[in-house]
Amino acid sequence: MQIIVPKFITRAHIQQLNGRCNFIFGDNLEKKGYGGQAKVARGEPNAYGVPTKVRPCMNYDDAFFYDIDYDKIVPKIDEAIDLVPLDKPIVIFPKIGLGFSELDVRAPRIYKYLIVSLINKFGHLLVNKRDYLING
Repeated sequence: MQIIVPKFITRAHIQQLNGRCNFIFGDNLEKKGYGGQAKVARGEPNAYGVPTKVRPCMNYDDAFFYDIDYDKIVPKIDEAIDLVPLDKPIVIFPKIGLGFSELDVRAPRIYKYLIVSLINKFGHLLVNKRDYLING
């Protein structure tokens, strides 16, 4: 079976693929809020958040990850990735860590760790500008 993953993932798309595939989206440590990728993924049974921010706020510097906290944050990323079941194809949200979390700018070492960990665990990371197919 091939699954079409659109450039822009919607809640309807996640719901339509429930039972056929699992999604990974950028989340915060508090697992709260509906901004960014969480807007379409939070609360869906086949969507799993991986921390890319401390909390869902854009107004305070302490809401973001910084590389100085690398040793504290990496285990939390690992814990979240380990919770994702491998019984179905995995879809990783395009541009994870590049949106509201500003992870690539504020914590480039943590961002690199996140991307490498996702690739190592799931075998792919497609940051694309168009629809793509995965086998499932």
